[in-house]
Amino acid sequence: METELKQKDEFLIFKDYYLKMRERDPEHAMQIIEKLPKEKKEFLRDSLQSKRITINENEGKTESRRIVKPKARKVATNLNDSD
Repeated sequence: METELKQKDEFLIFKDYYLKMRERDPEHAMQIIEKLPKEKKEFLRDSLQSKRITINENEGKTESRRIVKPKARKVATNLNDSD
């Protein structure tokens, strides 16, 4: 038997909680984050950028994936201007 909690995205639940905590008391949230070691900060960043995606709809399989937005590429200009 699958509970309602198992059907939810734990990354989304954590992200919502984190954003609410930051909104209510941003100074306290920053104090907590600043005390974390580098590895834990990276884990926190990765967790906040992750979400569950459906791999196989028939079987209901999901997998956690880190979703990142690509950075805008700079357009190279005047590369062949040797005149």
